[in-house]
Amino acid sequence: MTDAVATRDVHALFALIDSGNIAEFGARLAEDVVFRFGNEAPLTGIAGVGAGIGGVLGSIRGIRHAIVDAWQPEPDVSVVRMEVDVERADGEVVRLPNVDVIRWRGDLVAEWHIFMDAAPLGVPIDQVPDAVRVAA
Repeated sequence: MTDAVATRDVHALFALIDSGNIAEFGARLAEDVVFRFGNEAPLTGIAGVGAGIGGVLGSIRGIRHAIVDAWQPEPDVSVVRMEVDVERADGEVVRLPNVDVIRWRGDLVAEWHIFMDAAPLGVPIDQVPDAVRVAA
């Protein structure tokens, strides 16, 4: 882990995803991490999570997380509300509201739960609600 990435810094954590730096991102995860996106089956372990995130990043042109609010309701829990801009494979950009709950073990992520409707990523752009489309 580099000095620039402080422990439990959710801004830095999401910046690693945005940059596509899966190896550095993986260094922030506990060996037995559990990662769940919506109603998908949980991914477990650093390799499983890395493969899952790598697969998503490989299916889009880009992603940017803009944190709106972040809370720490318990010492080992972070709750992050954000707007996620995703440039789809077709070049269209959608802005998806999102809330993540991250449970820490020491300085590593032990559990990560993502609450986002990702449907606008997999349908033709003319079926995407105007509320989430980002004008070019």
